[in-house]
Amino acid sequence: MKALIIYGQLRTANKCIDNILNFIEYEKYNHDIFLFINKNDKYYSEQYKEDILSRFKNINLIIIAEEPGKGIDLNEIEKKEELERREKYFNYVKEIKENFPSLTYTLRTSSFLSTLYYRRQLILQKVKKYCYENNIIYDKCILTRFDYNVREPNSRINYNLSVCIQMDNFFCSDLDTLIEIFNFSNIDNYFYLFNYFKSHGYEELKKLLKKYDRNLTSDENIMEVCRIWLAMPECNFNYFLREKNIQYHSAGPLFIQR
Repeated sequence: MKALIIYGQLRTANKCIDNILNFIEYEKYNHDIFLFINKNDKYYSEQYKEDILSRFKNINLIIIAEEPGKGIDLNEIEKKEELERREKYFNYVKEIKENFPSLTYTLRTSSFLSTLYYRRQLILQKVKKYCYENNIIYDKCILTRFDYNVREPNSRINYNLSVCIQMDNFFCSDLDTLIEIFNFSNIDNYFYLFNYFKSHGYEELKKLLKKYDRNLTSDENIMEVCRIWLAMPECNFNYFLREKNIQYHSAGPLFIQR
């Protein structure tokens, strides 16, 4: 049995859901469905939600969140954790700016990122609880967002890969591996590059960046990478996976549908 877990903004879900279902061969394989929908999403409406839900034969679990820190399916501890996570993200951003004064006015940041990562953790925790309570073990677990589409309509997911992870695109792995990798109790993993800089210095950080990108031939190139990536958790986590030799592959035919 397989699980499909979807979270994120609804913006283009009506254009993407059917393609995602085709990509994972929803009609061919038995999938349990887990959804995280945010009512505070500017694209949300009851009609839009019902249209999305109608695409699925069955839904095992749906979380309806009201806004960051509040939600129908969040207990008090989870609400507190979400708010603390957002605060920690902003503290990291402040520290980055203090250490890289030249990035102060150009550092790419987003308050949405901390909420996005928390919701990903929360839906995975709920799925894990569901598995425990129902004595279920999935052979493959697919985690994606509502706004990912398939560039090549005839392409299909390769379920034969033992581990396949792509940053912020399309995730596929056994559930235990997913839960272990996306453990948000250690948010430092999502600022791997910045923490590497603090521990080893800027010269060593430049070596690390060049290790995975041979096109970084000048300090100007590297500073631009720092401006874009140092406060972007998904990019930091990408380097964390590489340095820890955790296998992953690209999203292939999937892309953000804006």
